[in-house]
Amino acid sequence: MIYILIHNMNTLVFMGLPNINKAKTYILPLLEVRKIKKIFIIRDTSFFNHPKLSFICPPKIFLKSSILKTLYKILLSLKIILKNNVDIIYGIQIFPHGIILCFFSKILKKKKVIAFITNTDDLYSLR
Repeated sequence: MIYILIHNMNTLVFMGLPNINKAKTYILPLLEVRKIKKIFIIRDTSFFNHPKLSFICPPKIFLKSSILKTLYKILLSLKIILKNNVDIIYGIQIFPHGIILCFFSKILKKKKVIAFITNTDDLYSLR
């Protein structure tokens, strides 16, 4: 359980999740938290409008190369964290989002949340 002690906080979310319904299942609960003022989502595309949400999507030219897209998202996320005083960084999946957010949370001393999604087959293959 996450206890949110900061009022009017900004949150940055890294997510891929091509399935919009799955993406919404992670965002809708955050929208209900009264202490969250703004949620910045770094994603390839936006999927719905809400006053608390701000989607930051790379230009289409960067979407053709996964390396350029990832580098763009890293630089953009650094800008968002510093400019908007982000309090919590939230990542969905360990690679690449979880790794990126761990790096930023460590060097910028921000709180982090990682949603690690897997099935039992993946867990057994890690042995």
